[in-house]
Amino acid sequence: MLDAMSIIPSVSSGTARKCAIYISGGIGDGVLSMVFVRALAEQTGGTVSLLMTQNESAQELFRAQPYVREVVSVRSEHRLRGWERVARLSQVLADHAYDTLFFFTFRTHVALAARLAGIPQRIGFVRMHQPHLGALLTHRIWVRRKGTPHPDFYTWLPLLYAKAGYQYEPRYPSLFCTASASSKAMQLCQTQSRMIGFGLNGSVPCKRYSGRAFAEVARILHARDQGLRFMLVGGHDVQHIAHEIFALLPESIVVLDGTRLATDLCESQALIACCSVFVSNDSMGMHIAAAHGLPTIGLFGATPAMRYVPWLYPLQSSSDGDMTSIAPATVAEAIWERLGEASEKAEAVPALNHEPV
Repeated sequence: MLDAMSIIPSVSSGTARKCAIYISGGIGDGVLSMVFVRALAEQTGGTVSLLMTQNESAQELFRAQPYVREVVSVRSEHRLRGWERVARLSQVLADHAYDTLFFFTFRTHVALAARLAGIPQRIGFVRMHQPHLGALLTHRIWVRRKGTPHPDFYTWLPLLYAKAGYQYEPRYPSLFCTASASSKAMQLCQTQSRMIGFGLNGSVPCKRYSGRAFAEVARILHARDQGLRFMLVGGHDVQHIAHEIFALLPESIVVLDGTRLATDLCESQALIACCSVFVSNDSMGMHIAAAHGLPTIGLFGATPAMRYVPWLYPLQSSSDGDMTSIAPATVAEAIWERLGEASEKAEAVPALNHEPV
């Protein structure tokens, strides 16, 4: 629940000429943020800087976006403690001379460092049970929810933009593929057969749909349309799930293993963009598919269901934390229903969203 009350005057978007955004959390959180990043960039000179704590391989995905001026890694600074961490971050911010810093994630030490660095506009959210932190920001939205450092930001960021004098007009795709990643993906997916993507990632095992369940989904769909092919997407940590799927399916069902074919996150993104429909655990794969405007089915068991765009269709387990309660037949039916929509979309939109030239 939000409370947008504030006596702070709005800042004109025309005053932000060197704008940065602080984003921490998982890769999926960063992906979900990018539609807001793009909207802000279009109002502040065309590009913005990102301050990120994600690992370097993940940062390459965000660095490749045409509306991102630079990605400044603050990963090493976040490993520090106490005043040394604040001082180091303050120096980084002062060296870049930002005039505006948005907090898509709120961390007290970053807000304090921004104030010490003299950044004129510091814009973000504060939880209502921490009113003493409000003085660190010049423009703020009050959020009731406790817990995560980024509580449902897709619900309150539009209000924060309005409070600070900016507009939020979502534009998709919010992610673009590099030319090299697109070329490799198109070579791997050279046939025109429809591709169903399976997102195997999950930050913890309890968020993951099992290999056996995914294999059963593929069996059901292949029985309906033998021309369908399947793409497995995920990192090295879920290759054992991909191996299980391969072991359970006959050779007549064509499965491509993106967990081995893709060498980095940019290539994984391009493989996802080749899919007609993408079904995924609550993870970065789901958010990447949604960022490309693909019909996306999210599997939610350990986390609350999300639907922040119309083409994201959540399937919630009937028992909290139990992904096995989402029946493969239910998942297959949801995919089948979305395939018709995907066919219509394919006639109007290119298969891959290439980086604009």
